[in-house]
Amino acid sequence: MIAESPIYRMHIECPVCRTQNDFEAIRVGAYTEAGRDTDFRPTGRTWRHPDYQHLDPLYYSVATCSSCFYTRELDGNYKSWTKDKRFTMYRLKALREAHLAALAQPDGALRLLGSHLDMERHPRATTISKLLLGVIDEQIAEGGDRLNVARYYLRMSWLFRDLGALLPSAHDRAVGVSELHARLSSLVRPLESSLSDLRRLASELRGVGQTSEFEAALDHLGQAALAVLSKGQQLRPSVEDRPVEPASGQSAPFFEDQDYSAFLARVRALGLEVPLCEEDAQGLALDHYKHYFEHCRNFASPELEVQTAYLIAEIARRVGRARDASGYFNHAIRKGQELIHEYQNDPTRSGFLRKVVELAVEQGRKNRDEQESQAEV
Repeated sequence: MIAESPIYRMHIECPVCRTQNDFEAIRVGAYTEAGRDTDFRPTGRTWRHPDYQHLDPLYYSVATCSSCFYTRELDGNYKSWTKDKRFTMYRLKALREAHLAALAQPDGALRLLGSHLDMERHPRATTISKLLLGVIDEQIAEGGDRLNVARYYLRMSWLFRDLGALLPSAHDRAVGVSELHARLSSLVRPLESSLSDLRRLASELRGVGQTSEFEAALDHLGQAALAVLSKGQQLRPSVEDRPVEPASGQSAPFFEDQDYSAFLARVRALGLEVPLCEEDAQGLALDHYKHYFEHCRNFASPELEVQTAYLIAEIARRVGRARDASGYFNHAIRKGQELIHEYQNDPTRSGFLRKVVELAVEQGRKNRDEQESQAEV
């Protein structure tokens, strides 16, 4: 017997333009996860209905109004937004005015993203674009949730990871160019110091009556080397500003753009924080998670504090900021252990906390190993 469709329709009135939307949502229990990566990205899933095996639940995680492109996480809170007095009384008016003003800009990011959505042909790319629309609507007016923004960017990083085979050069350009620039910069001072020492040696040899045959060649070499390093540093902005070019044979047109990376580069040029690759998205998620964590007065739950501290640490480790990661790993472990003891009679809460603490211990150890490796280089 074939299981019922895992997709059902959720009817929601748009709080901004009042359009009546029917959004597709996933039934509870429609699939089971094979596991999770250390940043909580699902590593695989099995759908009860085999025809849906190709779908990613993230495709249904946010809902975009078909008329004004207002975007929000598709959950029970959105379905019952009319009963949310805090939202309707203190945020909705400013949100509506700001959103409609942004929509009225023909060349703005909101309209550009909203007019380039196609779940059938570009499901992952469209989901990233919808998450970016969600970022806009969280930040467009006072009262937005910084945690939601962080979560949206984290989900984008997961989607970019899935798109990795299609956008390999995105990582190379965003990360490789930055690393090469840093290495070029690090070579300038040692080279200048070495050249200075060699010139001093040549002068001393000449002073004791010895001919310095390599002095002229040394000057020529030094000038040429410094010129190359200087030119390399100057190249960085022009290289990073170019749209990412997919690898040969992997280019997939995205509407009127050469590919989705070129489209994202256009959106980023409008001033929005737009990632072009997984590490870009991780970095943005990290910044917003840290801001939320450091300014949050009351976490929604003690578990959220532990989970957020762990995620900050793990994302920082993944983007090469091992030193920043250490303190957050320690906080997650210390706070988590306190709560495990406090909730020892609640197996659900203590079980979740125990898993996070175990991850923090394991990834914290890996982070220390990476710090030591970097120190040896």
